[in-house]
Amino acid sequence: MSAVCLKQYIRVMNTQTAGRDYDIALVGATGFAGSLIAEYLAGHKAAAGLRIALAGRSRSRLEALRTTLSGSFDLERIDLLEQVSVDILVQKTRVVIAAAGPYSRYGNLLVASCAGHGTHYVDLSGETPWMRRMIQHHEHAARASGACIVHACGYDSIPSDLGVLFLQQVMRERGRGTPDAIRYVPGPTEGGFSGGTVASMLAMIKEAGSDADTRAALRDPDSLTPDAAATPRSRKRRRFDPWLRAWTVPFVMESVNSRIVRRTNALAGHPLGPAPDYREVISFGSGPAGFLKSCFASLGMGAFILLLLFPPTRYLLSLTVLPKQGQGPKAAREGRGRFLVTVSGYRTDDQEPPTRIRVSAERDPGYGATAIMIAEAALLLVDQAEADCARPGFQTPATAFSLPLAERLTAAGVKFVRE
Repeated sequence: MSAVCLKQYIRVMNTQTAGRDYDIALVGATGFAGSLIAEYLAGHKAAAGLRIALAGRSRSRLEALRTTLSGSFDLERIDLLEQVSVDILVQKTRVVIAAAGPYSRYGNLLVASCAGHGTHYVDLSGETPWMRRMIQHHEHAARASGACIVHACGYDSIPSDLGVLFLQQVMRERGRGTPDAIRYVPGPTEGGFSGGTVASMLAMIKEAGSDADTRAALRDPDSLTPDAAATPRSRKRRRFDPWLRAWTVPFVMESVNSRIVRRTNALAGHPLGPAPDYREVISFGSGPAGFLKSCFASLGMGAFILLLLFPPTRYLLSLTVLPKQGQGPKAAREGRGRFLVTVSGYRTDDQEPPTRIRVSAERDPGYGATAIMIAEAALLLVDQAEADCARPGFQTPATAFSLPLAERLTAAGVKFVRE
């Protein structure tokens, strides 16, 4: 475990987790994402000798899920809106996987309890205003108890966060120093959205409509950065990206992923500088056709967001187009789908081509691949807990797990490779 227990990590002897009933409790196990995570864990439970509980509101649904899985699992009924129910489960387990959203509704008591009881925690949240509130309210308690709390352990934001970390390592190994700019560009992707993801997105939009702090958090690129007041703001965005030499539009998940990357940079002591030039974009090429395509894409994205902002059109979309709670892409359930992203590092002081790394998987990114990502993060956190080297407080995937998680994911089929 020496590679995991880096010397610069803050060590906390977490005696609170000794003798607990479970290594992992999967909360929200019967949901679309939760059931995929349970399937992945079932394939690793016996070999690792893990004690895993499936937790949710409905005992009958939990029992039905258990019958579809190999191996034995304990079942725990939990009401995420009732403090005593949450505390009972949290105190029984060493690592909680939270797969029940929207997190702004169902995650508050769970995070608070884990922070207070020294229980490690990972989730799939992309709700940055909620994440900021959790950090503000519970950072001190998590550090005091030794709990490691890690948001965004799925497609958002592990490829982004670990991809940037891996890119920095490759550039150092090649003697190219620190990148002046980093671009994350999605390639061919086959996947879709689930009802749970849509519910989280709609909850965040509704909250933004009535709460000024939420709107500010959504606009601020440093909403999750611990020293945000002293951090220079990013340079102005242009539609034509001079590094890619292409017309672009922002990638749909950039508003989440870039916040995580910038938080990692701050927690790590600003290795990319105080205002990293990091962008996630869809590229349309450099000519007039690329310009027109970028315009149409931008208009389409803007129109969709406008439709979601107004209650009548939002309700109509939820009835006719958007998946319902518990529904998800067929490709994920069947183990199909794919994604590829390229993360490139640029320097202004040489004429060499950019340094590139790729992250890819032959699975639906938001669910099939995400199940692998969060499950492997939790399994690594169990290992860290056993070695008493889990880093306490609100971490990011990169600061909590570093490149050992990228190595585990590559072995599991979510590949981090250098060009």
